[in-house]
Amino acid sequence: MKKILLATTILSMSVGFAAAEVKVGGSAKAGIARASTGAVAADTSLDALADQSTANSDKAAKLVLLDAAHSAYNTTPDATNAALIVAAKAAYDTAKAKSDAADKVVSGAAATTGDFAAYSSVKITFAGSGVTDGGLEFGASTDTTIGAKYDSLGDFDDESKISTGNTGSWGIPTVYLSGSFGKISFSANNLDFFDDANGNGDVQYGYTAGDVTVGLVADIESSNYSASLSANVGGVALSVDADTYDIWNASAAYTSGPATITLSANEADVQKIKVAYSADGMSASAKFGTDDSWEITGGYTAGALSLALLANSGEYQEVTVSNDLGGGALIVAGANSDQDAFAGVELKF
Repeated sequence: MKKILLATTILSMSVGFAAAEVKVGGSAKAGIARASTGAVAADTSLDALADQSTANSDKAAKLVLLDAAHSAYNTTPDATNAALIVAAKAAYDTAKAKSDAADKVVSGAAATTGDFAAYSSVKITFAGSGVTDGGLEFGASTDTTIGAKYDSLGDFDDESKISTGNTGSWGIPTVYLSGSFGKISFSANNLDFFDDANGNGDVQYGYTAGDVTVGLVADIESSNYSASLSANVGGVALSVDADTYDIWNASAAYTSGPATITLSANEADVQKIKVAYSADGMSASAKFGTDDSWEITGGYTAGALSLALLANSGEYQEVTVSNDLGGGALIVAGANSDQDAFAGVELKF
């Protein structure tokens, strides 16, 4: 992020502090993209087949009642029988919708291709920082995004969609103070818990001593919190986090040269092993879980060109490419097995 010195602002901030500065940065994205409906795998389990049978039987029963209502009206065309037709038709439509949904679950559905549309957005970030006469560091940051945003390079997945036009409302600011006691940050209802599954934290604290780091995120209103502990013991990176939602994660990673092996476990009794390699512009990883999940990634960089591949057990695959033009400008493109696709530019100022 390039530094833009705002002379008058810095002058006013430097009166009472040993050092202070304000940084203004930004990024922009523009291009074309399409968001498609992903394929749905067929579910032929006994429960799904039973639900389909029940729904189809109910639809057939409602159709018999609708036919009976029509016959009654044809015999006696009065208001009472007309009302019976309306009620029977509504009941049949509801039963048919449930039956169609159950049929789709059992038979699955192919991916459908969406239409291409243009996107363009600009993100502006303000960050101020300083140091008190006593040596405490402090700062604050916030940002705003204007325009229609698309999650392209780095964020691309099967849920990427062009957002509706953002009017540029400012994000919730983060304010921090740090020193020998650690670092404490405030951002009302804006801090994620360490498990990434929950959020709405207000206050975060972190402290590092040697190879050991502790952290805490708290939601003041609900009294929920998330805690983490990480340490390096004998070359093994250990990490554990837990929260008041009874979610926890633990991992151990060992790196030898270009290769890293990571073992992990969580509250759902799922254990995973991941092997990763990165050297000479090439990267690859393979992750497998006791829940039969797996994910394989690959990457290659040659000069300004970069290629990334991903495939997982959800029958999902994606490929993204980028060309670094220098100066903070990239040409980017990507596509996935759900028929989502994009092509455009990404700029950093």
